Amino acid sequence: MLHLSVVPHVASEVFLAGCVRSLAAMVLLLGIRDSISRSSSPLPWLWAWLWALLVTASCSLALGTLAPLPILVGLVGFRWTEGRPVLSSPTWGALGFRWGARLGVLATSCYLVALTAGSIRLAGLWAVPWRPRVLVVVAGWVLAALVGNQPITCLLDSLTGPSADGGLEIGEYQRKTSAMVGRMERTLVFLFVLSGWFDGIGYLLAAKSVLRFSDIRQRQELHYTECVIAGTFASFAWAFGIVRLTQLMLPLS
Repeated sequence: MLHLSVVPHVASEVFLAGCVRSLAAMVLLLGIRDSISRSSSPLPWLWAWLWALLVTASCSLALGTLAPLPILVGLVGFRWTEGRPVLSSPTWGALGFRWGARLGVLATSCYLVALTAGSIRLAGLWAVPWRPRVLVVVAGWVLAALVGNQPITCLLDSLTGPSADGGLEIGEYQRKTSAMVGRMERTLVFLFVLSGWFDGIGYLLAAKSVLRFSDIRQRQELHYTECVIAGTFASFAWAFGIVRLTQLMLPLS
């Protein structure tokens, strides 16, 4: 561990970089946790504590501090957010509250770090410039490709559920394949924008339109067509927004 005593404006810049890295670490781990959870029920208490410990330790490492109070707050807070059954339901309210609670716990921990740290302790792990950038990029991909399934699923459920006009039957197999296709297309959009090849988005959209045309023509349902268009545009917009956010965060890491 490398200890640095710095002047206030430099300390704020170093602390901001630590906050960006800790946010990336949280998104990376909790995004993976949400993606591998196969049911809407919460993880068993032991796994919930394990994930809370893993996320808290990673954020502490990203911040470069070992202050006990922020770590304790983060551990208890993340355990609470991961153990609430209401936060696991696939609704807009649960989705917003779940990620809002996670960000709130992280923000509280970071604030306590700023209050309790007498000097900024910068971990030697982040002294190499490309390492924090890799962390931010990977976290951005997780947020775009994996976590993106959550808001897109909420959107499609609101269109295809019983409250929708006439309803729409979608089988479990089709849901899984659509989720997989969504992850792949958002991954490609993320890579295209990150590399600056915006033409690739047009090719991807054209390819998906051609592949979906026969399915839409066979079903001949206006509601189904609208759901496909809405899901595609929402998926592309989510990936584009996240990759632009990732590009803004890279210089701060």
